[in-house]
Formats: sequence, structure tokens, C-alpha cells
Amino acid sequence: MKKFFYAMLCLVAVGVFGACNDEEEAEVLTFKVPLSEYDAPKEGGIKVIGFSTSTDWTAVVDYAIPTAEADEWLTISPQSGKAGHHYLTLDLLENGGYDDRIATITITSGSETKVLTVNQTTLPVQNFDSTVYNIGGQGGIVEIKLETNRAYSVTIDSLYASWLSEVTDKASSLENYSIFIKVEPTPMLVARSGFVTITEIDDEGNPADLSQMIEISQAGGEDVGYYIIEGVNSGCTTPSVVMNADGSMDAFYLYTTGSQNGDIQTHVNGSTHSPWDLHDGPIAQHMVMTTAWSGLKLTNGAGCTWSNDTPTDNGYGGVMTVKLYMWDTDYSTTVAADPVYSNTVYYNDNQQDIELIGSSKFAAGDYLVELSSDKVHSGVWYIPENANGTVEGYDNYMNGGKTNNVAKWQFSYIGSSRGGISGAAYKTSKDGGKTWGDQKTIFTLNDDWVSNYSPSDMAVTKGSKYYYATFDKAGDQNICLARSENPYGPYMMWNGTDEAWKQWGSSTVWKNVSAVSLVEHKGTMRVYYLQGYDLMTQTATATDDMWPANMFKATKCYTFDETLGSALAIDAKYHADKDAIVITYIQNNEMYTISATDGVSFSANEPECVIPYMYPNAAKPRYVVSSDGTVKSGEQFVTYSQSKGMYLKVME
Repeated sequence: MKKFFYAMLCLVAVGVFGACNDEEEAEVLTFKVPLSEYDAPKEGGIKVIGFSTSTDWTAVVDYAIPTAEADEWLTISPQSGKAGHHYLTLDLLENGGYDDRIATITITSGSETKVLTVNQTTLPVQNFDSTVYNIGGQGGIVEIKLETNRAYSVTIDSLYASWLSEVTDKASSLENYSIFIKVEPTPMLVARSGFVTITEIDDEGNPADLSQMIEISQAGGEDVGYYIIEGVNSGCTTPSVVMNADGSMDAFYLYTTGSQNGDIQTHVNGSTHSPWDLHDGPIAQHMVMTTAWSGLKLTNGAGCTWSNDTPTDNGYGGVMTVKLYMWDTDYSTTVAADPVYSNTVYYNDNQQDIELIGSSKFAAGDYLVELSSDKVHSGVWYIPENANGTVEGYDNYMNGGKTNNVAKWQFSYIGSSRGGISGAAYKTSKDGGKTWGDQKTIFTLNDDWVSNYSPSDMAVTKGSKYYYATFDKAGDQNICLARSENPYGPYMMWNGTDEAWKQWGSSTVWKNVSAVSLVEHKGTMRVYYLQGYDLMTQTATATDDMWPANMFKATKCYTFDETLGSALAIDAKYHADKDAIVITYIQNNEMYTISATDGVSFSANEPECVIPYMYPNAAKPRYVVSSDGTVKSGEQFVTYSQSKGMYLKVME
């Protein structure tokens, strides 16, 4: 009897189901994982597998060859969940070795298990034009062509019927057929794909041996948003963003600096040198410091300073003023601002090494150091440009103009046994977040900071008077607090004494919590943090300068579901359009909120899904606040970290 072919669709889609849609509650769920094997490309990347369960589920990764934690090459997210339709995100590192590698993902739901085998070779996976069809995020019609003189049928699994459907099938001849699949527009931000398996059947309609898998890949949809910091290896934490009264934005975050150690000379020693009288104008140098530093001085023996004046009553004939600035755009703009450090140095003619900043320590950043003097015949020796004394990477200035003449500068990088020091920094955008300026250091979380802190995160918000920064000391869940009337400092730290706000010597304000979120509203300072899965709140009078010491006892105001996992992180803001405190958090790459008009009664409100589709590995969402510390109605923004960097999303 004549044999026939039929086509059966087994679609494995990449993306995220709309978990906040309740319209499918009546559906009878089954434990279904359509794909049992995935051949991953050598380059790694993101792959998302669709599945469904009828009960709570967990997923674990096992490697064919036992692998140390530092060498793990496959991570999955999420790792557990409730009954329903889900997508499992596979994040694979590049296979840079010479051996193929294999891992299995075991999904357990009740007493049942499903196993997905992941193979990653050292060679690219072979793709055929006839077996892969690509389509844009806007959707459309995919035509799957096949040659056959057999009859066939098309089946689409209910798991994917929401975005794939058969339109019709047509025959152009007895042997050439086309299957037309309609692809709906995608709301997801990353690509998703499904697989059509065409299987031979016999006269009775039973599957035979011959089969071919066809892949339909749909590109991700569009999202309105911008990168503050792009790149997965940026070494930066999730930014906190404050919108200023003029519409510009400041993004505050931590970054990891290097751990270099030792003395650095920014000049080349030579036999030729010349005198410069600082009374005729200042001499300066622009220096980009890549890690914490100290010990700035003029060096090279007796040939670094000079003075022809008779010593004064203090025993010195020369005097100079040292000013340290944070670099801003150019020389004139930089010195128009207030210096972050200044010092007066006295010396005699041809005195040896001259210490300019003493024992003070400074964070990595972009600096200008300037020497000047009001006293005639107080000067320094410098190496003229024809002596080739300059070192690449440092710009020199004399009397405000750029020059290749260079003073005999030297400084010391401070190495760190902590594997790199986390510095506090910011970027500014003046066009609604589309582009961001250069990174600048918040200098005044400094001296004590670079010696004693290596925090894992920092959150910045605005109150009625102060900018507040909360951070842990060393990733140890001991949260410290700093404040400043200026967004870029100086930040004064709470140190728990009668002189509570100082530039150094901070003490822990909240113990054994992962992060703290502050909200100032109507004269009350509200504090929110997690203890396990319990949302806790404390309040104090905002006008009380000692409010960290005078907070009321913590109150539990909500309990999160433990299935959210240990990575659960919250942020709190006052939303003017809701007249409520709003808490944000991530669940399965979706952002949810709970709110309370009294700042406490969150249990009376069901979680609301406000961003149903986010980029992979989304974490730590934070609403942008205005200059008065509130989230305004109208256009709103949310920042979060994700696989490709630090992202600012425009809320629709």
C-alpha cells in the first residue's frame, strides 16, 4: 500500500511565558518537556527551553565529567517554580577546550522526571538552510517546504499554540508541498525558537522510521530602553538613578578597581631640568588612577624644588599650595570647581623629596593635581619637553596651558589583598538616558573607604535635603549609611557616636541584612529590608539629625514566597501617582510590585506584574526617583542588571 508522510510540530520556544496572565487557570496541565537533547554551539550563549508541569518543580544540572564550581560552564534559570507553563534559560560559556562536553538538566515534578541532555562540541553546530527558518519579532508567515508524494498532517502542541498556528497547506504539484505556519508577534526581548518534526507514516497512519526536524527561530521584540553600562564584564553593580530638576540623570554604582601596588613616576629622569617659579603660574598634571592611591610627592633627590628667598620665621624659604581636583571635561572647567583636597607645603631651596598630600588615601578616579604659590621665588624643577621627559597617559599643564614640560611627580598605588577595591562612581545623562558621560568617582567616600571597605552593592536615593547611600562593608551583610547635600559629595558616614556624621569611621546601622532601601516621605524616614523572606520596615523622624540611632523597632509587613530563592532583592520608592510606598522585585525574569498607602499593609495587595518580559538574568530593579525623592507620574524609568549590562528601561 502506498505510504504517506505527515508533519508533527514539536515546538521548543525561547523566551518567557506571561506568568502574570490568569486567563489559563482552567487548563489541565501536564508534565511536558518536548526537547530531550540540545546541541549547543562552541561559542555558548543563551538558549531558552519551553516546558509545562502540573505540580511544583525543580531543575538541576549534572556534568558528565565532575566539574569544580569555578569551572562550571552551564547555568540555568529559574531552578524551581510552581505548576504552569515555563521557560528554562540556559546560559552556556564558550567551550575553549579541545574536548566535547556533556551535561544533563533533570527537571523533577512530583514523582516524575524529564532529562534534557546538553552537548557542546569544540566545532560549530551544523545548520542546514532547509531545516532552519528565521522570522522577525513582528511575526508573519513561515513556509516550510518539503518534497513528497505522500499525504501528511500537521500537529501543533498546545504548549505553543499561543504564537504558532497552521494557516493552510498547498500543493504546487504532486510532489512539491508547502506547510504555512503563522507566527504571532513576540512580546519577548530575546529570540525564541520551535521545532517541527516531519515524520513518515504508513498506510495505517502509524509513524515509520524517516523523520526530519525543522527549526523556526523568531527574533526578540523591541523594547524602549538604554544601556548605562554595557558589557557583562563591566565589574559594576546595578545603578541607582536620580533625575535632577533640569531633567538630567545621575546613575550611582560601585565598580571594581585593580589591585596594582607600588610607586609610579609620571616623568622620565634626565640630566636636563629647568626651574619654574610658581608665582608666574601654576603647574599641574591630569592623572587617571586605576586603583586606590596615596603618597603623591615631588621626587628625584635634591632637584625637585627651589627657593631663592631667605627663610622666614618658620624656617622655610619656599611655600606652595597643593590642590587636588576631580577632573571634569577640561582644565578650566576642573579648576573652576572646589578642590576635593588642599594642602600648604613649606620647603627650602633644593630640598629633597617633597610630600604633597601626606598619608591621605584616595580612591581610583580621574584627577588633576595643581601646584601654585603667591610667594615670589617659590618653585619647582621640571624636565623640558626637548628632554623627552613625559610619560604616556599623563597630561601636563603650565599656567593653564597644555605642555610637554613635566614636573617630577610620583605617587603610590595601594595594592589590595581583597582582590580589588570597590569604588563608588557615577555617570550623567543629559538626554533622557540615551547616552551617558564618562565614569567619575564619588571621591569623598574615600580615605577610610579605600582602606576598610569592599562592598558588594550600593543603593543611592534622594530625600528632601540629602542624598543617602547604603552599602555593606565587605559583602558581609553589615549595612552602613552615608549622606551628602550634593549628589557627588562630600558624603559623610554615620559612625554611631555623638558626632554621628563623619567622613570616616562608619559603623554598622543594620546587621545581617543583604540590602537596605530608604524612602523619605512627609517628614518620615522609612527603611525597608529583608530578613529571610520577611519584609521588615522601620521608621524615624526625618528631621532628626540622629535618626539612625532613633528608629522605631522593626515591624514585619509582608512575607515573600520562598520559591523566589536566595537571590530575592527588593527596592522601595514612594510613587506619587499611587500615593503609596511601592516595593519592586524580580520573579522568573518579570518585575512585580506590592504597594501600601500606609507603608506597612502590603499583605492587603496582590503582587502586580508590571514588566512581564525582561532581558535574561534580570536582577535588582530600581525605579528612578526625581530630585525630591519620589517617583513621579507620567514617564517613568526602571534600572536593572541583566546579561548584557546595566539597563535603563522606559516604562510604557
